[in-house]
Amino acid sequence: MVYCLSVLYNSLWNQSFFPYGFREIVFDNSTQKEIQILNQKRARASGVIYITQGTNVGLAKAYNFVFQTFLSSDDRLVILDSDNAISETYFAEVNQAIRSNEYLAYTPINIDNLSRKIDSPRKIVNKFLFTSSQTSKKDVSPGFLMTINNGFLVSKKAFDKVGGYNENLFLYFVDSCFSMSLYFNKIQIGILNYKNECDFSFHKLPYKKLKNKLSLMKSDASVYYRWLYQKTEHPLRYILHYLFFNIKKSAECAKATSFKYFFSYLFARRIRK
Repeated sequence: MVYCLSVLYNSLWNQSFFPYGFREIVFDNSTQKEIQILNQKRARASGVIYITQGTNVGLAKAYNFVFQTFLSSDDRLVILDSDNAISETYFAEVNQAIRSNEYLAYTPINIDNLSRKIDSPRKIVNKFLFTSSQTSKKDVSPGFLMTINNGFLVSKKAFDKVGGYNENLFLYFVDSCFSMSLYFNKIQIGILNYKNECDFSFHKLPYKKLKNKLSLMKSDASVYYRWLYQKTEHPLRYILHYLFFNIKKSAECAKATSFKYFFSYLFARRIRK
């Protein structure tokens, strides 16, 4: 069985149509009771599995709950954004990947709508600090890859081998951490020959909302980089990588709004949702 998971947050569920053999699951992280009630009514009327824990538990806990509750050892999960726009071609690629059974996880080719460049997958580079190198359309190939969750196809066997998603992460770096868990367990990621159009809206926000999101991102970044370098037995490198991240993201946010806010972004405190 292939399950398709969408995680919602204070947004209404819109019915999607999946081919035969794909079962849809909606995990509702909404905090507004009226939205929960409406989503539950709509989903169950359509025969869709609806789950909520009455609050926003974060992405990692939602993913783990679905894997542990619904999937058996031979099942697979497709993780989708709540506003995904994938087509029938994607599911044909998924079916072909399952028939080949060559890899335990697969990623589509995710295209940034704004730059028109490949956002992911990226090749993991293990040097003094872990980085990922951008791939071109000509050299996208299976391997040890960093990718996002939208359109990610992962088997229960891979999930069990890496021990699931890191629940210390709430929203950001959940996919990065899982990609690195696959890397540390020597599990390569295959490629679905499907171009997934992605809208990365982080930098479209006004200053105050962008600063708040950056603070949330910093909190998860701190957890992720600490975990990453503890795994490699170089815990102090976490400080350096987190510093580079903070400077880079602050510059990106300042470029998107105004450079007068650079130091405000740089010294924004970490917060948890």
